Amino acid sequence: MQALKHEEALRGAARSASTKQPRETQLVRHLLTEIAPQITADFFGIFGETWVSDISFTVDKHGAVNIALITASGRLEPERVLSEAGLDVLSLLIAVEAHIATVAQGQYPVVAFDDVFQSVDAPLRSRVLAHLAARLKGWQVILTVHDRFWLEVAEQRFKERNFRTKILHLRAGGFGGTPTLFDGSAGLLRDLEHCLKSSASGVTVAGVAGRTLEALAEHLSAMLGAKITRKERDRYEINDLWLPVKAEIDLSQLTVAKQLAHTMTNTQFLRNRVGAHASDWADGLSDSEAFDAADQVIRLTHEFKCSSCGAWGKRIKVGGSWSLAF
Repeated sequence: MQALKHEEALRGAARSASTKQPRETQLVRHLLTEIAPQITADFFGIFGETWVSDISFTVDKHGAVNIALITASGRLEPERVLSEAGLDVLSLLIAVEAHIATVAQGQYPVVAFDDVFQSVDAPLRSRVLAHLAARLKGWQVILTVHDRFWLEVAEQRFKERNFRTKILHLRAGGFGGTPTLFDGSAGLLRDLEHCLKSSASGVTVAGVAGRTLEALAEHLSAMLGAKITRKERDRYEINDLWLPVKAEIDLSQLTVAKQLAHTMTNTQFLRNRVGAHASDWADGLSDSEAFDAADQVIRLTHEFKCSSCGAWGKRIKVGGSWSLAF
């Protein structure tokens, strides 16, 4: 009897739950009217489409939102004139401004974007990332990417706006296994720092340190304007890059960088020999030597990057020498 009474008491709530509730569209209309000018400005700033003078939103009685691009020739449906990338960016801008507007209604400043750049090309991605970092300053932004390069670009764009960033890597656990989530980093030192944290062998660490040094030398050769003799088919080994870079560093006022560059020149196992090729003497390399060499590469890299935002410094002339500005 008690169970029957409890069931009867719940019947009213059950009928209400199964009945389709009328949609309240007035708030949606007001919100879209409020954010439309900002979306138009954002879309123009990213795409630069001068033929779009405005973007309008209408909400029908069923709650469906209709979007129109206002042009000199009239109203156009976005899906008829915009590319897939354009539609994705427009959708993203609408979502961002809607989230921002609803904060005033009590929503927390937290937003998650799941691989939203799949169809967006490189120049647009960079501009959209810069836009997100500017508009969502002070928010918690969760961004998933599947491309390492865009992970690095995203981190840089958000750091430029003084975001505190944290990178997490999600790796599959195999068939039937649980995915693994672990801390990571982006940029030039990613593999080397991961190698050190994973307690890899000295031979492995030295090989990765050599690859990292080569990547650093390649970047610094352009950044410092190092004079590199062109080789047939433009095939350059680490010494082709490193020695001209070291010569430029020696002319600088960067005391620590000069000391590190001198020490690293005398460290022969950094020249990609240990990790890339089998060698009897390399197998006798001590872990302490390898870890010390890796630490030197990391320290030298940090000498050329801002300690606050991680951006590369800019070379400036000082008399007959040069220094860095951040």
